[in-house]
Amino acid sequence: MPKRREFVFNELYRLVCDFDDAMSASGVESDWDVDHELGAMLIRLNGETRRIRKLKTTEYAEAA
Repeated sequence: MPKRREFVFNELYRLVCDFDDAMSASGVESDWDVDHELGAMLIRLNGETRRIRKLKTTEYAEAA
C-alpha cells in the first residue's frame, strides 16, 4: 500500500510542478488547464480503485 500511496502523492506533486512551470513561463499563453489535469488523474485513480476492488472480490469468491 505505501507504494500506491507514494504514486498518488508523486502524481500530485508532478501536477503542481507542471502547473508552476506553465504559469511561470514569461510571455507564453498557456492553455494548460489544472482542472482538466486533476479530473483526468482522478478518473485514472478511480478506475484503478475499481479494478483492484473487482480483483479482490473475485479472489474472495474463488476462496469461498
